[in-house]
Amino acid sequence: MKTVCELTVGSLNIVLDATSFHELSAIEQAVRSCQDRLLTLQKAREAPKCMDQLGDTEGLRYLMLENDGVPERILFKLS
Repeated sequence: MKTVCELTVGSLNIVLDATSFHELSAIEQAVRSCQDRLLTLQKAREAPKCMDQLGDTEGLRYLMLENDGVPERILFKLS
């Protein structure tokens, strides 16, 4: 039986003598992460559409806060 050594350093997981199962798990996790990011971006794209209900938004100042390129908060200055 093969023994696998796993270490955690901060938030980084290190697997020594990784098996194909570890590789598959890593690929699945990467795909899930991409899917989550895509879903978040799709939702963020829909959010500004609610601003159309306010009427004329030309010249409206705003500040967009992002996390890894994904908008998390939009601050509008109305005056």
